[in-house]
Amino acid sequence: MSTDDQLAERVLKAYARFDMALHSKGPFPEDEFERFFQAVWRYAEATKGQSRIHRNVAETLYGLEDILQLEALRVPGRILAAVDRLACLVFAGYDPQFEGDEPPGL
Repeated sequence: MSTDDQLAERVLKAYARFDMALHSKGPFPEDEFERFFQAVWRYAEATKGQSRIHRNVAETLYGLEDILQLEALRVPGRILAAVDRLACLVFAGYDPQFEGDEPPGL
């Protein structure tokens, strides 16, 4: 199994734990989300510049913000911003919160 596949597997496992905690009663599962965020971050950093994204990682991130918005009463706004940041990292290859990553002239 390649390193990319191993990192993708970690993303999927972290998402499964987060998803289970999200659909249980109680407050928003911030610890599980943080583990998921870190797994995606590591995946994005390791695959930066590659032309392909692991299908399962893409499926996990695609629509996640919409799903979380349906849970709007429980989801802190900073979590929605973090999901958007992850999507930019994986799909567009840049961190929208990184100072100095702007194109020249901005």
